Order: sequence, then C-alpha cells, then structure tokens
Amino acid sequence: MNFEKTVIMPAPGFTGQDRRVVPRHRVSLKARVISPGPREMSLDSLSTSGFSCLAATPYLPGTTLLMEIEFGDGDGKVPMILGGQVVHVDPFSGRMGVAFPKLQGQLRSFLREQSAQ
Repeated sequence: MNFEKTVIMPAPGFTGQDRRVVPRHRVSLKARVISPGPREMSLDSLSTSGFSCLAATPYLPGTTLLMEIEFGDGDGKVPMILGGQVVHVDPFSGRMGVAFPKLQGQLRSFLREQSAQ
C-alpha cells in the first residue's frame, strides 16, 4: 500500500473531544487480536463507544476485529472478548480508532469504576 498519497480523514462522529457523545477514559491496557489474525495493541483511550490504540501494523479501516482485553491489574485481571470495527487509521503513527458495535455490561461496569476514580 502506498501511504504517500493517503489522506487521513476521521470518520464522521470521531472528530474531536467536543463532538464525542460519551466521555473517554485514559487507560493503559493491552489487547490481543484473535481475528482476523494475531496481533497485539496498546490501548490508551477507552469509552463505551470504542477505543484508540497504537499498533505496530494497523488494520485497514472497515476491518472487523475480535479481541481479548485484560482489565484490572495483578492477580485481579479479568479477560474480556470484544468485537469492534476499525473506523480510522493514521498510517504514520500506527494509531487506530476502533468502534464497538455493541457493548457488554462488564465493560460498562469497568468504565463506571474509572469515572468514579
């Protein structure tokens, strides 16, 4: 793929904090992609609508992901399997935005706890 002529445009509705419907939470989590192929990502921003992450080799926009994310720390880590879709990619930094089409209650509980801190 030739990224020299790539124009990076955010997906509609993902163009800045002032346009976000739900708040984001700063996190430091690792995710392991199960499908379409094994890859690791570092999540740094999470909300009930999706997350932002760094990936050594980002997926293309529109790619559907099945991933495992471990919440918590130490012995209290809780793995969660989530589905998402890549909505935007910065090919220069490796930053990806992934949207959740449907949110599990366990993730909603984790984000509520983050908001209370």
